Amino acid sequence: MFTSRPDRNLDLLIDVWKSSGYKGTIEAVTGFGKTFVAVLIIQDMNKARPDDTTLVIVPTRYLLDQWKDEIKKHDLKNVSVMVINTGVKSMRQTDLLILDEIHNYASDVFKGIFSLTHYHYILGLTATLERSDKKHYIIENECPVVDTISMKESLAMGYVSNFKVFNLGLVTYSNQAKTSLLKVPQKIIKKYGAVSVQCCLAMVNNLRKISKSKVCVSITGIAGPKGGSKQKPVGLVYIGIRVGKKVVVNKCNFKNKGRIFIQKQTVKKTLNLLVLSIKRDS
Repeated sequence: MFTSRPDRNLDLLIDVWKSSGYKGTIEAVTGFGKTFVAVLIIQDMNKARPDDTTLVIVPTRYLLDQWKDEIKKHDLKNVSVMVINTGVKSMRQTDLLILDEIHNYASDVFKGIFSLTHYHYILGLTATLERSDKKHYIIENECPVVDTISMKESLAMGYVSNFKVFNLGLVTYSNQAKTSLLKVPQKIIKKYGAVSVQCCLAMVNNLRKISKSKVCVSITGIAGPKGGSKQKPVGLVYIGIRVGKKVVVNKCNFKNKGRIFIQKQTVKKTLNLLVLSIKRDS
């Protein structure tokens, strides 16, 4: 049914899925490119059977947006994407069913997706199928693992890099985390607030002290949907960049188009500022 791809490593992985009756889960480490494997399968199906449909079900809105970007980027045809909460409410029919982060669908709330979806082929994607509640047997019965790609194999295949430049990352969402982990003085947060130039500056400078890294980034902002005010509306984000001894804090006011939109815009802006700062320092 499906044609072969020029990439031998991925082609072999897809062949394993095909030889299992076009039914099964691919288990591979985060960063391997499981989504791209699914894209290749959809592309092949578009060529071999252009009228066939694909339904992709994801556990979060973040992955929903990610998949929509992939569909647009690769010009995939007859593909629908929905969040699991929507998918289990009514009967669905599709030729190819793709369950991203399939380990989530073993819960009592979501396991109904298997009985409510009529499909000819099924592909599951996960970094690890095993669940702490041991209910992964539900997935094994419906969409068993057909291949597992370890970190060692991923490195050997060249799909995951062994980074030696990344030192550490800290998620300091709460004020307590900022003061305890990043040593931001409580008086700064009390006087200026966690979302402020002063707090962002303290975060990036103290990160430098903790990590000893030449390049450091700090971000503090209001992504919503709540927490904004007239003085500090939803979408206000401060981005601190430190390269060597040079420190810059950038104030951004992103449109309030939802939490995911603000997060994406923040990442894009941060990367652009980071590249500019590194170029200026070189």
